[in-house]
Amino acid sequence: ASVDQQREAERLFRASDTRANSLCPEALRFIATAEHVATQLESSAQLEWSPAVIGLCKAVEAEVVSRFLRPLAAAAADQDLSGDKSDKDIGRVATFCAEPERKPPELGVFSHFLQTVIHSQQRRQTSRLINCFLRLAGQWTGSTWLLSADGLCRSLTLLTTSYRNRAAHIDELSSADYQGCRE
Repeated sequence: ASVDQQREAERLFRASDTRANSLCPEALRFIATAEHVATQLESSAQLEWSPAVIGLCKAVEAEVVSRFLRPLAAAAADQDLSGDKSDKDIGRVATFCAEPERKPPELGVFSHFLQTVIHSQQRRQTSRLINCFLRLAGQWTGSTWLLSADGLCRSLTLLTTSYRNRAAHIDELSSADYQGCRE
């Protein structure tokens, strides 16, 4: 898509969904691109929809980095995360928080981190990173949903297993898959 087409796709998305104004610029660009690709795919029934689905998943990943991982890295900046960095379940998030100039962890990694935060009572007692995350999340509106197994965690698990992983590998996705992912 040309720069003009990208701008037009972003403008159309902003006009069609008021939630667009709350998105970080990268997420908005990924969604606008996905919507543009989806429009092109609609005209050919035999084409495969994974590129459009990946765009939506990238948007969620950008939001996770912007809204959770970067603030967590800032909140944990003065913490010694060496013990957390070696933990198999939270290590990749801890490594990013200790070195935020690194590439952020992927959506599935954050989802697994969140599952660990929710379900591991022992780590809540011992992990500096998890304690930073819990303090930070406690300041956010909707933190009950964020820290519930039926909240964000379930949504991210559904997104990664039903859409992102299938789109990134050899499964063929359809328009219905794109619509399900978009919802």
